[in-house]
Amino acid sequence: FDEGYYALQAKWIIENNNWIAPLWWGNTALDRTIGIQYLIALSQKIFGNNIFAIHIPVTISGIVMLFLTYKLHKELLNNKFQIISPIILSTTFLWINYVHLATQDIIFSSIITFGILFTIYANKFQKNIFFFFSGTWIGLAFMMKTFLVFVPLLAILPFLYKYKILKNNNFWLGFLIGFMPFIFWSLNIF
Repeated sequence: FDEGYYALQAKWIIENNNWIAPLWWGNTALDRTIGIQYLIALSQKIFGNNIFAIHIPVTISGIVMLFLTYKLHKELLNNKFQIISPIILSTTFLWINYVHLATQDIIFSSIITFGILFTIYANKFQKNIFFFFSGTWIGLAFMMKTFLVFVPLLAILPFLYKYKILKNNNFWLGFLIGFMPFIFWSLNIF
């Protein structure tokens, strides 16, 4: 159901050349952000109006998620079997099911995995770019699934607090930059 909903809204984005307001049968529908619909429409604009183009954003995101899982395994377990985690992930039924649907779930999960990895990097390497990326993911994930981002954020909050990542200005700069797509979209909607 969701896949058809997003693909139809992406179709209307292209047909009406309206990249801001998500439409539902000619009316503006503000029941969710336009993140996934925008990505599907952009993919169709680039690769043509076909079923393959609808799935490109999720497919790319799934590949990125496998790579990030590999890197997380390397950081957390530090052994020579890093390839095991992405293999296990890519063979689970839930992941296989969602990676071929044109929905925001895999993209959302990839953004969260990105955030967790760069939060670990920020603590380990203390580089400004890692602090920046450890804040950026929050706004980007919010653009995909709005308030659901608070579940992983609450889970990682003790780590952010304990290792003083929240006190770094680059984290907050990344947080602000990550929310820029949502802020831009919201201002244009209103």
